[in-house]
Amino acid sequence: MSATGKVDVNGWPIWYEKFGSGPHVLLLIPGAIGTGRTDFDDQLFGEYALNMNEFTIVAIELPGWGRSRPPIRKLNNKIFENDSECCVKLMESLGYNKFHVLGWSEGSRVALVLSANYPNSVISMIAMALPVYPTEQNTANILKTRNIQNWGPELIGKYLKVYDSESEIQALWKRHMVFISNFPDYFPKGVCNYKYDTITCPVLIVHGDKDPLVQLEQPLHLMEKLKRAHLKRFPLGGHNVHVVYQQQFKQLVEDFFLEGKVSEN
Repeated sequence: MSATGKVDVNGWPIWYEKFGSGPHVLLLIPGAIGTGRTDFDDQLFGEYALNMNEFTIVAIELPGWGRSRPPIRKLNNKIFENDSECCVKLMESLGYNKFHVLGWSEGSRVALVLSANYPNSVISMIAMALPVYPTEQNTANILKTRNIQNWGPELIGKYLKVYDSESEIQALWKRHMVFISNFPDYFPKGVCNYKYDTITCPVLIVHGDKDPLVQLEQPLHLMEKLKRAHLKRFPLGGHNVHVVYQQQFKQLVEDFFLEGKVSEN
């Protein structure tokens, strides 16, 4: 069972979907153009879905993506600050002043800024496939995904659950590729400008060593900078370890958010 709705934040209609009824509140932040159903389907509905008796899960649809449009997503160096503000105001409107955060890919960038800008709101945070700062290799590899016809029918099918047509998906992704091209100019020192002192919550960084979009140097950089960070590596994992390693990921998330520990399996 789920509930859905929207909250107006700074001129944006911020849509969300809510799952579960547990005491532990968890904000899910999807990747680029994604929603809870496109990016966290296995964690919400699959055989290894998160325990809905333990969690109340809110899956946000970030400004300009999913149903949170129009207006179109603004591409500038304030984008993650706007996203994180929308996240906090959404959660506050639902009555949640403190919550856990789980972000994937572009959503993990938002999760990082959210944890830095609103330390009193975030209890703990998991960031998966997190590209913190620009590198030529990272930018080049992401830009290789610009044509969605190369994604494969299964992945496109996930987004067709949310969007009306492949042309709509392509248009949104093309605009995101413009942002990726400009990311080094917007954030030459990374999404937090190399300032991590305000991130005080426990952080779990999940990284697939075979991820073509995020090199190992990125999570290792965060491990040096964050005060309370843990790193969980999947040696054979790629960009979507939560899809490929569903059982392990479920245990990892529940152990970290419910018990504050990092499972070894």
